[in-house]
Amino acid sequence: MKTLHNLFWRAILLINENEMEKVVNIREAITTSSCYKSSELDLEKTSDELWTALLSCKKFLSTVSFLPKRQYFIKNEDENFWEYFVPKANSPFKPINEKICYVIEIQSGSNLEGEGFFGLEDQKNKTVLAFHVDDITQLNLNTKIEKIFDLENELRRPATSISLYLPIILGEWRARQNSSVFVTGHLTQSEDGKITKKDGTPVWLGGEMDKKHTHRLRSLHESLLIGSKTFRNDNPKLTVRHCKGKNPIPIIFKDSHTSFFNKDLFKVKNREVFLLCRDQKQQSNYENLQCRINELNFNVNKAVFSPKEILTKLEQKGIHSVFIEGGGITISHFLTSNLLDRFHLQITNRKIGSGVNSFTLPASSSIEEIHSLNRIDYKIKDQTLIDYSPVSS
Repeated sequence: MKTLHNLFWRAILLINENEMEKVVNIREAITTSSCYKSSELDLEKTSDELWTALLSCKKFLSTVSFLPKRQYFIKNEDENFWEYFVPKANSPFKPINEKICYVIEIQSGSNLEGEGFFGLEDQKNKTVLAFHVDDITQLNLNTKIEKIFDLENELRRPATSISLYLPIILGEWRARQNSSVFVTGHLTQSEDGKITKKDGTPVWLGGEMDKKHTHRLRSLHESLLIGSKTFRNDNPKLTVRHCKGKNPIPIIFKDSHTSFFNKDLFKVKNREVFLLCRDQKQQSNYENLQCRINELNFNVNKAVFSPKEILTKLEQKGIHSVFIEGGGITISHFLTSNLLDRFHLQITNRKIGSGVNSFTLPASSSIEEIHSLNRIDYKIKDQTLIDYSPVSS
């Protein structure tokens, strides 16, 4: 089993409030069953070209209870964007016009061993790459793509980008069918494993590329959970501004800090906001706020909320996907509860030095209980995007 690289993970185990923090190398606690490193394929540009098609896929799947037998991503000659469509009656692909030059086919239904992944050209010389929907969530998809020696980059790049984002769309669809919640976490950290300066001052680590990826993840989820410290320090808008898509519903831990309700988010007219509250007896008066507050109440005696109970209450409200955008403490609790279905860790080449570690393991957790993960590394210019997913049982 391969352990996670020391530069990618840092954690501190809190013994209790009166004792010193004990540093634990999380590579001893979390293992990866396998690791794939993609070559640099200009995923930033390719994802831009695919984005409208991916949003169309998400919208379509939100209306159906069964996956179509075939779904297609197509690109025309001399166009810099892809389109998404599902044929009627699940019929095989037939070119709808002569300008189509590239086709990616996503199949569902029975997936016999050795079938469902192949490169081919149809009768009208349209280059088609086809694979089964099960391969989307498997680590070996990229390996299979790389093995097609003569596959053009015009298909390798979008197939790799689809393998990064489509599992989230499919995860939300499956969660809707199973009355559950699909959870994706995301953190951007420095090369030395920090997310902010020691005093909590935000540091812009990832640049425009990381910001756009974060906003893409926002747009693919129904809701967005953020830690109270991150919310208080960053004063984020929690909107989708750097890509197309719908704003997620913000989910915030209610804070007793005097400046909590002065944040910009509460000034947005009619925007729905979920507040995670400790006790319904402590309800506040929200009449002066522009947004619409929806309280989720918990009988909490401990310092933290139960991640499992949070997801249960969100599902009861009709929420089937949650994007956790920091902070490190919030993601750590979901990680140690084995409730992250996907986790994106963006590694920059910057170093902070003395700062806040990426992960803080709660004292009540056992590091041995964290499940093994699959890992895919995407090289994007001077950064590395690591995509973690649970090992299938």
